[in-house]
Amino acid sequence: MAPHDLERLARSVLAQHYGEAARDDRLDCWREATVEPPYCMRLAQVRQVEEAGRAVLYVLASNIHPMDESNDRYAHPDPGLAAAFAVVINPDGSVGDVLAAAVALPYGSNGACGCDDATLVRLGAATHAWHFVSGGVWQGIVVTNHVLLARKGDAFTDVSEIPEITEADQSHRLRLRVDGSDPTDEPFPIVVTKEAIEDAPENPPIEGEWVIRPSGIDGVYRLPASAGVGGATGGSSLAPQRFEASGRVVVLEGAECRETPELGHACDGPMRLRIDDQPVLRLAAPLLLDKVPLAVGPVDAALNARSPSIVLADFDNDGREDVAVATSRQGGYGRTAYAIHRRRGDGWVYSSALSALTEARMGLPVREGPWLLAFGKSGCCVHVEERYSLVGGEPQLAQTWTETSLEDGRSKIEVFLGEPVPERRPQRAPPECPSRDFPTFLRAFAAIGADARRLAWTRDPMVLEVPAYLELDDARPADTVVREISGEEREQAFLYRWYPQVERFGWEDGFPEADVALVPEIVEREGMMEVTLGRESEIDTYTFKPRDGCWQLVRRRNGRD
Repeated sequence: MAPHDLERLARSVLAQHYGEAARDDRLDCWREATVEPPYCMRLAQVRQVEEAGRAVLYVLASNIHPMDESNDRYAHPDPGLAAAFAVVINPDGSVGDVLAAAVALPYGSNGACGCDDATLVRLGAATHAWHFVSGGVWQGIVVTNHVLLARKGDAFTDVSEIPEITEADQSHRLRLRVDGSDPTDEPFPIVVTKEAIEDAPENPPIEGEWVIRPSGIDGVYRLPASAGVGGATGGSSLAPQRFEASGRVVVLEGAECRETPELGHACDGPMRLRIDDQPVLRLAAPLLLDKVPLAVGPVDAALNARSPSIVLADFDNDGREDVAVATSRQGGYGRTAYAIHRRRGDGWVYSSALSALTEARMGLPVREGPWLLAFGKSGCCVHVEERYSLVGGEPQLAQTWTETSLEDGRSKIEVFLGEPVPERRPQRAPPECPSRDFPTFLRAFAAIGADARRLAWTRDPMVLEVPAYLELDDARPADTVVREISGEEREQAFLYRWYPQVERFGWEDGFPEADVALVPEIVEREGMMEVTLGRESEIDTYTFKPRDGCWQLVRRRNGRD
């Protein structure tokens, strides 16, 4: 078939899988809604081959890069994504049955899978694989690997564990080619050559060569131990490590570890985790091997106290087990911080949002019903509990509880609200916005007789902070009480009005003469507007947050009354 016909068929395969609702015509890609950070998948390669007497279409898609779209930015640990499909081409040239598919396959780093220029190679009479090199740079060290993404059954799997450039040897690279000279010798062997990485020679001399065949157990191509490839500077390459807990088995392969004063037993990538019969999880980030190498959720305080290296638990509440891997001591007070990988599609996807909940916190987040709880503290006396909803498996802050122990033995509890939880609140059309210009909005918000408008643009519930002596008999002058108010009680939250006759603000219960007119102090903080109104006898600060293209009152703080 002509190249444009193959491209047309490949696009129809992607459209059928992702759906037209996920189509982004401007960027020529399909949004992958199941992963975070956002990825938009674009056709990368398409090839037609013959397998078992029939025409088969091989399609490879990869995510767009930040250079294509500034909104799609990725952190260093964020992999790129690949998606592979094998589809029968009917005699009439139309798309037939899907033979195999694999989506959301993570490779590389910085949002780049390295698969855009993949080539399709034949590993046997009826076996093909996408070959590309993937990896990244960690602290100036290049680590890359050959990938052979082959169709196995109704899925695709990587059948290569052959490195290209290793951490231990930055001056050489390994190249591979498939030797299909004997069609009866299946699966075809692979020839691996070792050559120096030099700028000058166009064809550097070969310093080593090996002919390797796939393992008879799992069909994976591996270099023999005699090749001497691998090893970490100052460290040692560990034999596969087997960990067991609660009837679960995890095998760590390819780890190159060393003792460090700060981190203990630290292992560098690339590594592989084999978890029972699930897909292999490839790790590039460091792994800290502590006294408890493996724990199985659910996560609770007792599990966090043990600081396990690898944790199997369902963090995103989708019924599928995720994996948390200890990577640093950046948790609260030197606690362990983790990289959390969500089970997605036919592989794993690193979640930067879930992983962030372990930084400067007291361990892994804890599931409580539909919520995810993260805990922190400051010194002896301040304890913080963050409550997250899970939207599409990713955390969204709903509430923050801060409990402060006071000197007299009492505690002050403050509750701060995050964004509303979409799946738990009815979706209603927002009221008409008086103005997107904030000073104009504020005058309309404070207008006389505009009670309905004020309630419509006041969050329910909102936060009220007042001096403690207004509610507690034994309170000290500096103490405050923070609580939520809702419903009609919110009508008393905003105490000031705009008087158009004199174009001034004043208290709600009196016409503002010139000597008592109030001038609001408006300060922008982190995208929100803080408005301070009042005089020495009473001063109020109101916080307005952007909402639905307008502004919403979310907090009142009364400093003096």
